[in-house]
Amino acid sequence: MNKEICAVICEFNPFHNGHKNLLLKAKEKENRIEHFVGLMSGNFSQRSEPCILDKYSRAEIAIKNGFDLIINLPTAFCINNAEIFAFSSIKILNELNVDFIAFGVETPNEKAFFSLAKFLLREPVFFKKELKKFLKEGKSYNQSQISAIENWAEKIDKENCEDIKKIISRPNNVLALEYIKSLLKSKSKIKPILVE
Repeated sequence: MNKEICAVICEFNPFHNGHKNLLLKAKEKENRIEHFVGLMSGNFSQRSEPCILDKYSRAEIAIKNGFDLIINLPTAFCINNAEIFAFSSIKILNELNVDFIAFGVETPNEKAFFSLAKFLLREPVFFKKELKKFLKEGKSYNQSQISAIENWAEKIDKENCEDIKKIISRPNNVLALEYIKSLLKSKSKIKPILVE
């Protein structure tokens, strides 16, 4: 049986039991995983705030808790918006030929994530019209986008509609959606492992 590598895009600011649990659950879902690689932000978090410990200390803690290798995610990527953060990270992981990427979600419906990601990457005319309609009503861009996605899900993807609504409203789901979009956009062979 082939033993494979699983990556985690991380900050470990600080490392906690949820991170340990992510490794355990990823290995439960894919018993072929032998090694874990962390692609970790440096001394600044994604919110552009200084991390509570320097990157070397955080990497050492991660290694002591189940990771085999920690790679520094360049600061220019880790202090950017979620879309650039995710896409840059996935591009690096593609180059490293990892087999899996594990990340936390509040809604573990992989089919709903892929359905929504494909929809957002296509941005069909229907979506653009709905978005403009809600913007003209005075909603913010974010509220307009959520309303347009909800309308699409109710009409087109009834099977996953409720989970799609959860995906766009919960913070871990929003970043996970960017990872899925990035996997699709880069035509990645990396398989996602969604951990609740």
